[in-house]
Amino acid sequence: MLARRIGIIDSGYKLDQQHLVLESASFELTAQGVQQSIGGLDDNGHGSAVLTIISEHSPESRFLVAKVLDEKGRSSVAQLVAALYWLLEQGVSLVNLSAGVAQSRASLHSACQAATEQGVLLFASSPAMGAPVYPASYSHVFSVTGDGRCSADQWSWLQAENAEFAAHVRGPVPHAGSSMACAHLSGIVAEQLARGFASADVYAYLQRYAYRVGAQQRE
Repeated sequence: MLARRIGIIDSGYKLDQQHLVLESASFELTAQGVQQSIGGLDDNGHGSAVLTIISEHSPESRFLVAKVLDEKGRSSVAQLVAALYWLLEQGVSLVNLSAGVAQSRASLHSACQAATEQGVLLFASSPAMGAPVYPASYSHVFSVTGDGRCSADQWSWLQAENAEFAAHVRGPVPHAGSSMACAHLSGIVAEQLARGFASADVYAYLQRYAYRVGAQQRE
């Protein structure tokens, strides 16, 4: 297998995950703008949970971690944009962004477009219902929510307004929901990339091998 460079934009990683991390950087919003610094240990456990999930699906993958979320899970568009451009400079194949903002911004759209033009796959989480979030709502981003019907190695092709795909909702306790679902699907795809799968074929692959097709129904 090929060791793939996977980007994570989140709250960082734990010290015991350092052997999986090739590079890390923190992006903090200050009065002078976004300040980048070296390192990115996790303050709230969210980012390390995401890394755990992806690495369990794809043991050969190695990670570039951009810390943008603080201990309360807060971030800004400027931080997301700076983190994404940094990851593109690091030559990642895929970026997991288990976070989002309520309003679209031209700078965020442009950064996501730049990733697409470089052939980088973007996976972003989205709630199953409610107002759209970004970057998940951009057409060139794989939008993912949770599906309680799926096991850890399954996904659904929902074709829904809020999210096109869905996956297993559980992560390391106590983490659950669309953020963890996004990590599961990122990990599944990262493993296919490690096996030599072409990025351009991922969308068709996810459609063809979806465990379920169509929106979830209340039972």
